[in-house]
Amino acid sequence: MRRSLRFAFSAAAAAIVCALLLVAGAAVTRLYAADQRAELDGALRRQARAVSLAAVLAPELADAAAAGDGTLRRAAGAETVVRAFRDGELVADAGSVTGLDLPEPALGFTTVTVDGTRWRLYAHEPAARSDVIVQVGRPQDEVDAAIASVRRIMLAVGVAALLAALGLGWWAGGALVAPLARLRDAAASVTTTRDLRTRVPADGPAEVHAVADSINTMLTRLEASVARTDASLAASRSFAASVAHELRTPLTSIRANLEFLHGRGTDPDPERAAAVAEIATEQARLIDLLDGLRLLALGDAPAALPMREVDLAELVDERVQLARRRHPGDTVLLEAPDDPVPVRGWAEGLAALVDNLVANALAHGRRDDAQVTVRVGLGTDPATGDLRLVVDDDGPGVPVDERAGVFERFARASTAAPGGSGLGLALVAQQAAIHGGTAAVTDAPGGGARFDVRLRAAPPTPR
Repeated sequence: MRRSLRFAFSAAAAAIVCALLLVAGAAVTRLYAADQRAELDGALRRQARAVSLAAVLAPELADAAAAGDGTLRRAAGAETVVRAFRDGELVADAGSVTGLDLPEPALGFTTVTVDGTRWRLYAHEPAARSDVIVQVGRPQDEVDAAIASVRRIMLAVGVAALLAALGLGWWAGGALVAPLARLRDAAASVTTTRDLRTRVPADGPAEVHAVADSINTMLTRLEASVARTDASLAASRSFAASVAHELRTPLTSIRANLEFLHGRGTDPDPERAAAVAEIATEQARLIDLLDGLRLLALGDAPAALPMREVDLAELVDERVQLARRRHPGDTVLLEAPDDPVPVRGWAEGLAALVDNLVANALAHGRRDDAQVTVRVGLGTDPATGDLRLVVDDDGPGVPVDERAGVFERFARASTAAPGGSGLGLALVAQQAAIHGGTAAVTDAPGGGARFDVRLRAAPPTPR
Protein backbone atom coordinates (compact mmCIF):
# COMPACT_ATOMS: atom_id res chain seq x y z
CA MET A 1 0.00 0.00 0.00
CA ARG A 2 1.41 3.36 -1.04
CA ARG A 3 1.79 5.97 1.72
CA SER A 4 1.09 9.62 1.04
CA LEU A 5 3.84 12.19 1.39
CA ARG A 6 1.77 13.93 4.05
CA PHE A 7 1.52 10.74 6.08
CA ALA A 8 5.25 10.08 5.67
CA PHE A 9 6.09 13.61 6.86
CA SER A 10 3.85 13.39 9.94
CA ALA A 11 5.17 9.89 10.75
CA ALA A 12 8.77 11.09 10.43
CA ALA A 13 8.07 14.09 12.67
CA ALA A 14 6.43 11.84 15.25
CA ALA A 15 9.33 9.39 15.09
CA ILE A 16 11.87 12.17 15.62
CA VAL A 17 9.90 13.62 18.54
CA CYS A 18 9.47 10.15 20.02
CA ALA A 19 13.20 9.50 19.84
CA LEU A 20 14.00 12.87 21.40
CA LEU A 21 11.45 12.31 24.14
CA LEU A 22 12.84 8.87 24.92
CA VAL A 23 16.36 10.26 25.27
CA ALA A 24 15.27 13.36 27.17
CA GLY A 25 12.86 11.42 29.41
CA ALA A 26 15.48 8.81 30.25
CA ALA A 27 18.06 11.53 30.99
CA VAL A 28 15.68 13.59 33.14
CA THR A 29 14.50 10.53 35.06
CA ARG A 30 18.06 9.33 35.61
CA LEU A 31 19.21 12.76 36.80
CA TYR A 32 16.21 13.14 39.08
CA ALA A 33 16.72 9.65 40.54
CA ALA A 34 20.41 10.35 41.11
CA ASP A 35 19.57 13.67 42.77
CA GLN A 36 16.97 12.04 45.06
CA ARG A 37 19.34 9.26 46.06
CA ALA A 38 22.16 11.72 46.61
CA GLU A 39 19.88 13.80 48.82
CA LEU A 40 18.93 10.68 50.82
CA ASP A 41 22.58 9.64 51.13
CA GLY A 42 23.53 13.12 52.29
CA ALA A 43 20.84 13.07 54.96
CA LEU A 44 21.96 9.64 56.15
CA ARG A 45 25.58 10.78 56.25
CA ARG A 46 24.74 13.87 58.29
CA GLN A 47 22.55 11.90 60.65
CA ALA A 48 25.22 9.21 61.07
CA ARG A 49 27.80 11.84 62.03
CA ALA A 50 25.42 13.37 64.51
CA VAL A 51 24.67 9.97 66.02
CA SER A 52 28.40 9.13 66.05
CA LEU A 53 29.12 12.30 68.00
CA ALA A 54 26.43 11.39 70.49
CA ALA A 55 27.68 7.83 70.66
CA VAL A 56 31.21 8.93 71.44
CA LEU A 57 30.00 11.05 74.34
CA ALA A 58 27.46 8.54 75.55
CA PRO A 59 28.78 6.72 78.60
CA GLU A 60 26.14 4.04 78.22
CA LEU A 61 28.02 2.59 75.30
CA ALA A 62 30.46 1.32 77.86
CA ASP A 63 27.64 -0.55 79.49
CA ALA A 64 25.21 -2.36 77.17
CA ALA A 65 22.56 -2.46 79.88
CA ALA A 66 22.35 1.30 79.90
CA ALA A 67 21.93 1.58 76.11
CA GLY A 68 18.30 2.60 76.40
CA ASP A 69 19.19 5.86 78.05
CA GLY A 70 17.82 7.78 75.08
CA THR A 71 20.94 9.39 73.70
CA LEU A 72 20.58 7.53 70.38
CA ARG A 73 16.81 8.07 70.39
CA ARG A 74 17.31 11.78 70.49
CA ALA A 75 19.67 11.52 67.49
CA ALA A 76 17.25 9.36 65.47
CA GLY A 77 14.38 10.81 63.41
CA ALA A 78 11.05 9.69 61.94
CA GLU A 79 11.11 6.55 59.88
CA THR A 80 14.75 6.06 60.78
CA VAL A 81 16.61 3.21 62.41
CA VAL A 82 19.83 3.85 64.33
CA ARG A 83 22.04 1.11 65.64
CA ALA A 84 25.36 1.22 67.50
CA PHE A 85 27.83 -1.62 67.50
CA ARG A 86 30.84 -2.08 69.77
CA ASP A 87 33.36 -4.68 68.86
CA GLY A 88 30.87 -6.12 66.32
CA GLU A 89 28.05 -6.52 68.82
CA LEU A 90 24.80 -4.51 68.81
CA VAL A 91 24.75 -2.38 71.91
CA ALA A 92 22.07 0.17 71.04
CA ASP A 93 18.96 0.19 68.78
CA ALA A 94 16.95 3.36 68.43
CA GLY A 95 14.61 5.19 66.07
CA SER A 96 10.92 5.04 65.19
CA VAL A 97 11.42 1.73 63.45
CA THR A 98 13.21 -0.88 65.52
CA GLY A 99 13.52 -4.61 65.67
CA LEU A 100 14.25 -4.97 61.97
CA ASP A 101 16.28 -7.93 60.80
CA LEU A 102 19.00 -5.84 59.21
CA PRO A 103 22.37 -7.25 58.14
CA GLU A 104 25.54 -6.58 60.05
CA PRO A 105 26.99 -3.20 59.31
CA ALA A 106 29.42 -2.67 56.48
CA LEU A 107 31.15 0.65 56.30
CA GLY A 108 29.66 2.93 53.67
CA PHE A 109 26.33 2.78 51.85
CA THR A 110 24.34 -0.38 51.20
CA THR A 111 20.83 -1.08 49.96
CA VAL A 112 18.89 -4.03 51.33
CA THR A 113 15.31 -5.31 51.11
CA VAL A 114 13.61 -6.26 54.35
CA ASP A 115 10.01 -7.50 54.45
CA GLY A 116 9.42 -6.14 50.97
CA THR A 117 10.80 -2.68 51.79
CA ARG A 118 13.99 -1.32 50.30
CA TRP A 119 16.29 0.27 52.92
CA ARG A 120 19.23 2.56 52.37
CA LEU A 121 21.87 1.98 55.09
CA TYR A 122 24.97 3.93 55.99
CA ALA A 123 27.59 2.68 58.51
CA HIS A 124 30.08 5.13 60.05
CA GLU A 125 33.01 4.62 62.36
CA PRO A 126 33.70 7.56 64.70
CA ALA A 127 37.30 8.67 64.59
CA ALA A 128 37.54 8.76 68.38
CA ARG A 129 36.09 5.32 68.95
CA SER A 130 37.57 2.68 66.67
CA ASP A 131 35.62 0.02 68.50
CA VAL A 132 32.24 1.63 67.71
CA ILE A 133 30.27 1.53 64.43
CA VAL A 134 27.10 3.57 64.00
CA GLN A 135 24.57 2.41 61.38
CA VAL A 136 21.78 4.70 60.14
CA GLY A 137 19.05 3.59 57.71
CA ARG A 138 15.92 4.93 56.05
CA PRO A 139 13.36 3.25 53.74
CA GLN A 140 13.53 4.26 50.07
CA ASP A 141 9.77 4.20 49.55
CA GLU A 142 9.42 7.96 49.24
CA VAL A 143 12.40 8.24 46.91
CA ASP A 144 11.18 5.34 44.74
CA ALA A 145 7.65 6.80 44.70
CA ALA A 146 8.99 10.21 43.66
CA ILE A 147 11.07 8.66 40.88
CA ALA A 148 8.06 6.61 39.68
CA SER A 149 5.94 9.77 39.73
CA VAL A 150 8.48 11.55 37.56
CA ARG A 151 8.49 8.59 35.17
CA ARG A 152 4.70 8.78 34.89
CA ILE A 153 4.83 12.51 34.32
CA MET A 154 7.47 12.09 31.63
CA LEU A 155 5.39 9.33 29.99
CA ALA A 156 2.27 11.52 29.99
CA VAL A 157 4.22 14.47 28.64
CA GLY A 158 5.75 12.20 26.01
CA VAL A 159 2.38 10.86 24.86
CA ALA A 160 0.93 14.37 24.71
CA ALA A 161 3.97 15.63 22.82
CA LEU A 162 3.79 12.67 20.44
CA LEU A 163 0.13 13.35 19.67
CA ALA A 164 0.90 17.02 19.24
CA ALA A 165 3.77 16.12 16.91
CA LEU A 166 1.48 13.91 14.86
CA GLY A 167 -1.13 16.66 14.58
CA LEU A 168 1.38 19.39 13.80
CA GLY A 169 3.21 17.06 11.40
CA TRP A 170 -0.05 16.27 9.59
CA TRP A 171 -0.91 19.97 9.39
CA ALA A 172 2.58 20.98 8.30
CA GLY A 173 2.68 18.07 5.84
CA GLY A 174 -0.60 19.25 4.36
CA ALA A 175 0.81 22.73 3.95
CA LEU A 176 3.95 21.34 2.31
CA VAL A 177 2.15 19.04 -0.11
CA ALA A 178 -0.57 21.58 -0.97
CA PRO A 179 1.42 22.80 -4.02
CA LEU A 180 1.77 19.17 -5.14
CA ALA A 181 -1.98 18.65 -4.67
CA ARG A 182 -2.69 21.70 -6.84
CA LEU A 183 -0.23 20.36 -9.38
CA ARG A 184 -1.99 16.97 -9.35
CA ASP A 185 -5.45 18.55 -9.73
CA ALA A 186 -4.26 20.68 -12.64
CA ALA A 187 -2.74 17.65 -14.37
CA ALA A 188 -5.95 15.67 -13.76
CA SER A 189 -7.93 18.56 -15.27
CA VAL A 190 -5.80 18.37 -18.41
CA THR A 191 -6.44 14.61 -18.56
CA THR A 192 -10.19 15.09 -18.14
CA THR A 193 -10.71 18.05 -20.46
CA ARG A 194 -7.94 17.07 -22.92
CA ASP A 195 -7.25 20.77 -23.26
CA LEU A 196 -3.52 20.92 -23.84
CA ARG A 197 -3.63 24.71 -23.61
CA THR A 198 -4.02 24.40 -19.83
CA ARG A 199 -0.91 25.07 -17.76
CA VAL A 200 -0.29 23.76 -14.27
CA PRO A 201 0.49 26.28 -11.47
CA ALA A 202 4.16 26.73 -10.68
CA ASP A 203 3.80 28.03 -7.11
CA GLY A 204 5.39 26.41 -4.09
CA PRO A 205 8.92 25.23 -3.23
CA ALA A 206 11.69 25.10 -5.79
CA GLU A 207 11.22 21.36 -6.36
CA VAL A 208 7.51 21.76 -7.12
CA HIS A 209 8.30 24.73 -9.34
CA ALA A 210 10.78 22.59 -11.30
CA VAL A 211 8.24 19.76 -11.73
CA ALA A 212 5.57 22.25 -12.84
CA ASP A 213 7.95 23.77 -15.38
CA SER A 214 8.73 20.32 -16.76
CA ILE A 215 5.04 19.46 -17.06
CA ASN A 216 4.26 22.80 -18.73
CA THR A 217 7.13 22.29 -21.16
CA MET A 218 5.78 18.82 -21.96
CA LEU A 219 2.26 20.23 -22.44
CA THR A 220 3.61 22.91 -24.77
CA ARG A 221 5.35 20.30 -26.90
CA LEU A 222 2.29 18.05 -26.86
CA GLU A 223 0.07 20.96 -27.83
CA ALA A 224 2.32 21.80 -30.75
CA SER A 225 2.55 18.15 -31.79
CA VAL A 226 -1.21 17.62 -31.56
CA ALA A 227 -1.81 20.84 -33.47
CA ARG A 228 0.47 19.65 -36.25
CA THR A 229 -1.21 16.24 -36.24
CA ASP A 230 -4.69 17.78 -36.29
CA ALA A 231 -3.69 20.08 -39.11
CA SER A 232 -2.29 17.14 -41.05
CA LEU A 233 -5.42 15.07 -40.43
CA ALA A 234 -7.66 17.97 -41.33
CA ALA A 235 -5.72 18.47 -44.55
CA SER A 236 -5.92 14.76 -45.33
CA ARG A 237 -9.66 14.64 -44.62
CA SER A 238 -10.22 17.77 -46.66
CA PHE A 239 -8.18 16.33 -49.51
CA ALA A 240 -10.06 13.00 -49.38
CA ALA A 241 -13.42 14.76 -49.26
CA SER A 242 -12.45 17.10 -52.09
CA VAL A 243 -11.16 14.25 -54.24
CA ALA A 244 -14.30 12.24 -53.57
CA HIS A 245 -16.48 15.21 -54.46
CA GLU A 246 -14.53 16.10 -57.58
CA LEU A 247 -14.44 12.51 -58.80
CA ARG A 248 -18.09 11.89 -58.02
CA THR A 249 -19.29 14.59 -60.43
CA PRO A 250 -17.70 13.21 -63.63
CA LEU A 251 -18.45 9.64 -62.53
CA THR A 252 -22.08 10.56 -62.09
CA SER A 253 -22.11 12.10 -65.56
CA ILE A 254 -20.52 8.97 -67.00
CA ARG A 255 -23.10 6.87 -65.23
CA ALA A 256 -25.94 8.91 -66.73
CA ASN A 257 -24.51 8.52 -70.21
CA LEU A 258 -23.99 4.79 -69.73
CA GLU A 259 -27.55 4.38 -68.55
CA PHE A 260 -28.73 6.34 -71.58
CA LEU A 261 -26.76 4.12 -73.95
CA HIS A 262 -27.74 0.96 -72.17
CA GLY A 263 -31.39 1.93 -72.08
CA ARG A 264 -31.69 2.64 -75.83
CA GLY A 265 -31.20 -1.03 -76.66
CA THR A 266 -30.57 -0.23 -80.38
CA ASP A 267 -27.03 -1.54 -80.52
CA PRO A 268 -26.99 -4.85 -82.40
CA ASP A 269 -23.58 -5.80 -80.90
CA PRO A 270 -24.19 -7.88 -77.73
CA GLU A 271 -20.52 -7.69 -76.65
CA ARG A 272 -20.64 -3.93 -76.70
CA ALA A 273 -23.81 -3.98 -74.64
CA ALA A 274 -22.18 -6.32 -72.12
CA ALA A 275 -19.14 -4.05 -71.93
CA VAL A 276 -21.35 -1.02 -71.33
CA ALA A 277 -23.18 -2.90 -68.56
CA GLU A 278 -19.88 -3.92 -66.92
CA ILE A 279 -18.59 -0.36 -67.12
CA ALA A 280 -21.79 0.87 -65.46
CA THR A 281 -21.38 -1.68 -62.68
CA GLU A 282 -17.75 -0.75 -62.03
CA GLN A 283 -18.63 2.94 -62.17
CA ALA A 284 -21.35 2.42 -59.54
CA ARG A 285 -18.90 0.50 -57.40
CA LEU A 286 -16.38 3.33 -57.71
CA ILE A 287 -18.99 5.88 -56.60
CA ASP A 288 -19.84 3.71 -53.60
CA LEU A 289 -16.15 3.45 -52.78
CA LEU A 290 -15.73 7.23 -52.91
CA ASP A 291 -18.80 7.73 -50.72
CA GLY A 292 -17.40 5.26 -48.20
CA LEU A 293 -14.01 6.96 -48.15
CA ARG A 294 -15.68 10.34 -47.64
CA LEU A 295 -17.75 9.10 -44.69
CA LEU A 296 -14.77 7.32 -43.14
CA ALA A 297 -12.67 10.48 -43.47
CA LEU A 298 -15.38 12.54 -41.77
CA GLY A 299 -15.85 9.90 -39.07
CA ASP A 300 -12.16 10.00 -38.21
CA ALA A 301 -12.80 13.43 -36.63
CA PRO A 302 -15.92 12.78 -34.51
CA ALA A 303 -15.52 15.99 -32.53
CA ALA A 304 -16.33 18.03 -35.67
CA LEU A 305 -19.47 16.08 -36.59
CA PRO A 306 -22.89 17.80 -36.28
CA MET A 307 -24.54 15.82 -33.48
CA ARG A 308 -28.25 16.14 -32.78
CA GLU A 309 -31.14 14.02 -31.48
CA VAL A 310 -32.27 11.54 -34.14
CA ASP A 311 -35.33 9.29 -34.14
CA LEU A 312 -33.62 6.00 -34.94
CA ALA A 313 -36.92 4.18 -35.57
CA GLU A 314 -37.91 6.68 -38.27
CA LEU A 315 -34.43 6.65 -39.79
CA VAL A 316 -34.32 2.83 -39.98
CA ASP A 317 -37.79 2.76 -41.54
CA GLU A 318 -36.71 5.26 -44.23
CA ARG A 319 -33.55 3.32 -45.08
CA VAL A 320 -35.46 0.01 -45.25
CA GLN A 321 -38.02 1.57 -47.62
CA LEU A 322 -35.16 2.83 -49.81
CA ALA A 323 -33.59 -0.67 -49.84
CA ARG A 324 -36.90 -2.19 -50.89
CA ARG A 325 -37.15 0.22 -53.82
CA ARG A 326 -33.58 -0.54 -54.90
CA HIS A 327 -34.08 -4.32 -54.62
CA PRO A 328 -37.67 -5.03 -55.60
CA GLY A 329 -36.97 -8.73 -56.16
CA ASP A 330 -35.76 -9.31 -52.58
CA THR A 331 -37.53 -9.14 -49.23
CA VAL A 332 -36.51 -6.75 -46.45
CA LEU A 333 -38.54 -7.23 -43.26
CA LEU A 334 -38.57 -4.66 -40.46
CA GLU A 335 -39.55 -5.06 -36.84
CA ALA A 336 -39.30 -1.79 -34.93
CA PRO A 337 -41.33 0.03 -32.27
CA ASP A 338 -43.99 2.52 -33.34
CA ASP A 339 -42.84 5.03 -30.75
CA PRO A 340 -39.80 7.24 -31.41
CA VAL A 341 -36.41 5.80 -30.46
CA PRO A 342 -34.21 8.81 -29.71
CA VAL A 343 -30.47 8.68 -30.07
CA ARG A 344 -27.99 11.53 -30.11
CA GLY A 345 -25.79 11.21 -33.13
CA TRP A 346 -24.76 12.11 -36.65
CA ALA A 347 -27.77 11.53 -38.91
CA GLU A 348 -25.75 10.94 -42.09
CA GLY A 349 -23.46 8.48 -40.32
CA LEU A 350 -26.38 6.56 -38.79
CA ALA A 351 -28.06 6.39 -42.19
CA ALA A 352 -24.83 5.03 -43.71
CA LEU A 353 -24.63 2.47 -40.88
CA VAL A 354 -28.14 1.13 -41.64
CA ASP A 355 -27.61 1.27 -45.41
CA ASN A 356 -24.39 -0.71 -45.24
CA LEU A 357 -25.83 -3.35 -42.90
CA VAL A 358 -28.85 -3.91 -45.18
CA ALA A 359 -26.74 -3.73 -48.37
CA ASN A 360 -24.25 -6.22 -46.90
CA ALA A 361 -27.09 -8.63 -46.05
CA LEU A 362 -28.62 -8.26 -49.53
CA ALA A 363 -25.26 -8.77 -51.24
CA HIS A 364 -23.91 -11.66 -49.19
CA GLY A 365 -27.07 -13.29 -47.85
CA ARG A 366 -28.03 -15.00 -51.09
CA ARG A 367 -27.84 -18.75 -51.62
CA ASP A 368 -27.93 -20.32 -55.07
CA ASP A 369 -29.35 -17.16 -56.67
CA ALA A 370 -32.52 -17.52 -54.61
CA GLN A 371 -34.52 -14.60 -53.34
CA VAL A 372 -32.86 -12.84 -50.43
CA THR A 373 -34.75 -12.31 -47.18
CA VAL A 374 -33.28 -9.77 -44.78
CA ARG A 375 -34.72 -9.22 -41.32
CA VAL A 376 -34.07 -5.91 -39.57
CA GLY A 377 -34.89 -5.55 -35.88
CA LEU A 378 -34.67 -2.46 -33.67
CA GLY A 379 -35.23 -2.50 -29.93
CA THR A 380 -33.76 -1.82 -26.48
CA ASP A 381 -31.60 -4.17 -24.44
CA PRO A 382 -33.42 -4.46 -21.08
CA ALA A 383 -30.20 -5.37 -19.26
CA THR A 384 -28.15 -2.32 -20.29
CA GLY A 385 -30.68 0.11 -21.74
CA ASP A 386 -28.67 0.34 -24.97
CA LEU A 387 -30.35 0.44 -28.36
CA ARG A 388 -29.95 -2.73 -30.39
CA LEU A 389 -30.07 -2.93 -34.19
CA VAL A 390 -30.00 -6.49 -35.56
CA VAL A 391 -29.78 -7.49 -39.24
CA ASP A 392 -30.15 -11.20 -40.14
CA ASP A 393 -29.73 -12.89 -43.52
CA ASP A 394 -29.98 -16.43 -44.90
CA GLY A 395 -26.54 -16.55 -46.48
CA PRO A 396 -23.52 -18.72 -45.69
CA GLY A 397 -22.57 -16.62 -42.65
CA VAL A 398 -19.13 -15.51 -41.55
CA PRO A 399 -16.54 -18.05 -40.30
CA VAL A 400 -15.77 -17.69 -36.61
CA ASP A 401 -12.06 -17.04 -37.15
CA GLU A 402 -12.82 -14.22 -39.60
CA ARG A 403 -15.46 -12.34 -37.60
CA ALA A 404 -13.13 -9.91 -35.88
CA GLY A 405 -11.43 -8.97 -39.15
CA VAL A 406 -14.52 -8.25 -41.26
CA PHE A 407 -14.85 -4.82 -39.59
CA GLU A 408 -11.41 -3.70 -40.74
CA ARG A 409 -11.04 -1.43 -43.73
CA PHE A 410 -10.77 -3.19 -47.10
CA ALA A 411 -11.25 -6.56 -45.38
CA ARG A 412 -13.50 -9.21 -46.94
CA ALA A 413 -14.63 -12.54 -45.58
CA SER A 414 -13.93 -15.71 -47.52
CA THR A 415 -17.69 -16.24 -47.94
CA ALA A 416 -18.34 -12.72 -49.25
CA ALA A 417 -19.87 -12.26 -52.70
CA PRO A 418 -17.65 -10.56 -55.32
CA GLY A 419 -17.97 -6.89 -56.12
CA GLY A 420 -17.79 -5.26 -52.68
CA SER A 421 -15.38 -2.50 -51.71
CA GLY A 422 -14.48 -3.80 -48.24
CA LEU A 423 -15.44 -0.49 -46.58
CA GLY A 424 -19.08 -1.04 -45.65
CA LEU A 425 -18.59 -2.98 -42.43
CA ALA A 426 -15.61 -0.80 -41.49
CA LEU A 427 -17.94 2.18 -41.72
CA VAL A 428 -20.51 0.30 -39.57
CA ALA A 429 -17.90 -0.32 -36.84
CA GLN A 430 -16.70 3.27 -37.01
CA GLN A 431 -20.19 4.73 -36.67
CA ALA A 432 -21.04 2.35 -33.83
CA ALA A 433 -17.93 3.50 -31.93
CA ILE A 434 -18.72 7.18 -32.61
CA HIS A 435 -22.16 6.68 -31.07
CA GLY A 436 -20.82 4.95 -27.97
CA GLY A 437 -21.57 1.40 -29.08
CA THR A 438 -20.16 -1.73 -30.63
CA ALA A 439 -20.67 -3.92 -33.68
CA ALA A 440 -20.38 -7.71 -33.74
CA VAL A 441 -21.26 -10.59 -36.02
CA THR A 442 -22.69 -13.94 -34.89
CA ASP A 443 -24.87 -16.71 -36.32
CA ALA A 444 -28.47 -15.87 -37.18
CA PRO A 445 -31.12 -18.10 -35.55
CA GLY A 446 -32.22 -19.48 -38.92
CA GLY A 447 -28.72 -19.76 -40.38
CA GLY A 448 -26.67 -17.11 -42.09
CA ALA A 449 -25.09 -14.11 -40.41
CA ARG A 450 -26.42 -11.79 -37.72
CA PHE A 451 -24.92 -8.33 -37.40
CA ASP A 452 -25.63 -6.94 -33.94
CA VAL A 453 -25.03 -3.23 -33.33
CA ARG A 454 -25.40 -1.64 -29.88
CA LEU A 455 -25.80 2.14 -29.55
CA ARG A 456 -26.04 4.37 -26.54
CA ALA A 457 -29.56 5.76 -26.12
CA ALA A 458 -30.06 9.50 -25.88
CA PRO A 459 -30.68 10.84 -22.36
CA PRO A 460 -34.30 11.86 -21.66
CA THR A 461 -35.14 15.36 -22.75
CA PRO A 462 -35.85 17.60 -19.71
CA ARG A 463 -39.33 19.04 -19.59
